[in-house]
Amino acid sequence: MERLAIYLFASAIVFGILTLRDMADVAETDDSKEPVKEFPELKDAQPVVPTLRFQYCVSGYRRAYEELAHIVVQRYPILNIEGTTYPPPQWRAFAAKIVTTLKFLFLALVIAGINPFPYFGLGTPNFMTYANENKVSVCLMCFFIGGLIEGQLLSTGAFEISFNDIPVWSKLQSNRLPQPQELLSIIDAHLQFQTPGSASPGMSFNSNSNPHMPRS
Repeated sequence: MERLAIYLFASAIVFGILTLRDMADVAETDDSKEPVKEFPELKDAQPVVPTLRFQYCVSGYRRAYEELAHIVVQRYPILNIEGTTYPPPQWRAFAAKIVTTLKFLFLALVIAGINPFPYFGLGTPNFMTYANENKVSVCLMCFFIGGLIEGQLLSTGAFEISFNDIPVWSKLQSNRLPQPQELLSIIDAHLQFQTPGSASPGMSFNSNSNPHMPRS
């Protein structure tokens, strides 16, 4: 039994180390990537479908995005609407991954009934004794608190909107969400300045074509 406990504990440690190493390698790889040169293809001019892109905070703003996207697509079925979460600072995303790794490592130790402290010549703290005696409640509490910390680290409070990659609204700057009529007015203004080959409300489209519904 003791050998099994040592094996499980060692496996959890190795898993945590490999996870952290993989995250560091991914970050280093992203930084070392060189931009790939792209050359425009010679094709006949095609109408450009305008794209309205939403970037929203992972905590609490998805519903606001879906409501605004629904209103916009009812008014402008020609628009291509996209929605993604707004990326947090890199250090906060990395810290959230560390919290996730530690959370699952602790859960594995509690579920397996492993007390790692004696293997390091340390006394068993009271919280570890309590965790081994109350596994269900401690695991639920750990999962809840860990998720809360992860959410706080990944939360940005952002709700950014761009039209054809041009920023048209920023909650980070205005400190509020746009009203539906405000957003429709902004779209109206930008559609008026579309190039001749671009889509606009006055252009003719097949009424039987399916609208570009929002996707995320």
